[in-house]
Amino acid sequence: AHPVSYAGSTMFESYNTPDMSENNLIYSPQAWLSIGVQDFYFGSAGLSENALYPRIAFLKRWNTTNWQTNLYAWGGVGWARQGSNDDLSFLGGGQIDTESRRWYFASQLQALQHQSLKDVWMSRSGIGIAPYLANSGELQGFLIVQAFYNSFDPNPWIIGPMVRLFYKSVFVEVGSGYKGEWLVNFMTSF
Repeated sequence: AHPVSYAGSTMFESYNTPDMSENNLIYSPQAWLSIGVQDFYFGSAGLSENALYPRIAFLKRWNTTNWQTNLYAWGGVGWARQGSNDDLSFLGGGQIDTESRRWYFASQLQALQHQSLKDVWMSRSGIGIAPYLANSGELQGFLIVQAFYNSFDPNPWIIGPMVRLFYKSVFVEVGSGYKGEWLVNFMTSF
């Protein structure tokens, strides 16, 4: 239901809402290890944050004939700016996802901890179903209900439906929250 890393691959991910953008560029020297940079922008209630983190991530993957489960953990040290204030910042996060050709579930938690600025907590969880079964190399679609939380935003929750289209090594997600917020996400590996 999403591109996976493999030894020698590079991945680009972008997650976007009206008040947040997260972009990751990641290289995997091994299938279980990745290094890269992670960039965040938060802009709401007159306060914005830009943060950039060199990061390292570890992956454990379980494959069966019908399911795949991934467990990720990542972290990094970087720099954040809120308004005109700069600060050393720490990134930590984790994700578990499991999927078959029919079902999809993922849950993620990330924290941006600062020494003197407002900390940011984010989580996203979703469950989805494929309305049809696609073979490998065919366009796969998933209908997902997702909840996204961002502590930096004065309206921190976006809950609603998403459509994911996955083809070979690219996925695109579009959706909206129950208050009309939009979500657009993109991932590719090469």
